[in-house]
Amino acid sequence: MTDDNILNVTRRRALAGAALVGAIGASAGAGTAAYFSDDVQTEDNTIQTGDIDLRTNGNDSPTTTINVGPVGPGQSGSQSLSLNNVGSLNGYLSLVFGTPDNRNDLTEILEVTVSIGGTKIRRGTFDTVFDGEGEWSNADVPLDGGQTKNLTIDWSLPGGAGNDVQNLEAIGDITIQLNQQQEAFADLVVGSSGANVSTIQEAVDDVPDGGVILVRNGTYNEAVTVDKANVTIASKNDPANPTKVTIEASAQSDDNRAIEVNGVSGVTIDGFNITFNSDPSSNGEKYAVRARAVSDGLTVRNCNIGGFSASDTNSNSGAVRATGVTVTGTQGPVTTPAEVNDPIIENNVFDDIKCVGPVDPNNTPDDDSKAKGVALNGNVLNAAINNNEFTNIGEAAGGDESPDSAEAVTETNVAGTEKPRGVTLVEDSNGTGPRNFTILNNLFQNIVGTWGQPAIFVGGSNTPGNDHEVYDNEFHHPVDNLSGGALKLRNNTWVNDADDDGVPELVDPDADNDGGNLIDRNGGSSYDTTYTI
Repeated sequence: MTDDNILNVTRRRALAGAALVGAIGASAGAGTAAYFSDDVQTEDNTIQTGDIDLRTNGNDSPTTTINVGPVGPGQSGSQSLSLNNVGSLNGYLSLVFGTPDNRNDLTEILEVTVSIGGTKIRRGTFDTVFDGEGEWSNADVPLDGGQTKNLTIDWSLPGGAGNDVQNLEAIGDITIQLNQQQEAFADLVVGSSGANVSTIQEAVDDVPDGGVILVRNGTYNEAVTVDKANVTIASKNDPANPTKVTIEASAQSDDNRAIEVNGVSGVTIDGFNITFNSDPSSNGEKYAVRARAVSDGLTVRNCNIGGFSASDTNSNSGAVRATGVTVTGTQGPVTTPAEVNDPIIENNVFDDIKCVGPVDPNNTPDDDSKAKGVALNGNVLNAAINNNEFTNIGEAAGGDESPDSAEAVTETNVAGTEKPRGVTLVEDSNGTGPRNFTILNNLFQNIVGTWGQPAIFVGGSNTPGNDHEVYDNEFHHPVDNLSGGALKLRNNTWVNDADDDGVPELVDPDADNDGGNLIDRNGGSSYDTTYTI
């Protein structure tokens, strides 16, 4: 396969804006669009003389078209372009990804990673990377005056792809801007000095619907409630201090959630450490990000979520919960079932989320403890859980229950986490659970508790939907399907961690067994046919 099959350039489209006064770009045959601003503002809002001038492969071109195909199962490729700031001022790169010209079976499964100078910008299927939102994203990649970095597009087609995709093509556009002010696209900037406001909550309160909030480096000790639609909250990530911005909520704040999305759609959370500053004392629940009351289109990406635990207290008779991201299909403050659509949870690390100490010291049999990376509850449609890492979820701390069992052994006063899950998809009071979800290219490892320990748990809903897929994941734990429908597993890798403490050994699948790769209590699921044991 030649490079001509990987990346082709045309002059098909140019995006313009009031702040963009010119364009220079790429060579014919391999390039990318580039816009620049000669008179720009620095972060302290003072005019700085000089220029920023973006060249790609040393030449000019207003737009780039990515064209992959025809391609066969198991094939992969990449193309790199040089991005050079030949001006005298430092700048920041940001991108717009167009909609695929021809959505098809290939664009649904072709895996793409876009990076600049080793910094991953986007990763996922072609359809999810080229989302056509028409908005600048990831305006935080520095390109100093005189500096060159490579834009790299890596793609691969899973080996399990059918032959019917071999004659198809995946086509989409990328546009790049170089701007001297990283905060140019933000409506409000959060920071300790020289910013618009000093807290994230102030910014949310002041920003209009559809606004962009950029958060400068630092630790923000607050819980945030988002009640504005289509708001983006993104970290700045100063290149001189690349540690992600931290949101560290108090364990006592507002029902123990760090970020709550309350009945509004289109919210994006991008690029944070999200954690809590202490164990709770008044109740046993913690949610790093929680969306409820019909919050469609939530996106959580590029975050590190974890480093917290929940525990029971002598005064608490309820269940114990520690969860990274929760999306709940309920309308209103209580539990009226409703429909939630299109959550996206991608490129995150969920690590060190657990329930600790004695669970249910009041000896109430129905109380239990659950630690979860991602929880989808109720009528949640078309969720995408892609390219995440789920590690160190839960804690084993003795008791009579068996970590290898798929069924609970009723026991009160259990230490540790009774029910750890990497991802859980459970039904509402009407028996309707999440449907038509995609769980793609995730790592599930060290899911540890007193019983069960599944990477994915599908509860007793009516069906997971005809269009759901679970593929290209790395499982170190079983998948537990309790639903009334078959579960589709494709091209996953199963790894035997028998030597790791507290992790059950994977065995060949059996619809009736309780310790294999797929625990399918109702039968009918589709099994992977190859295993790494």
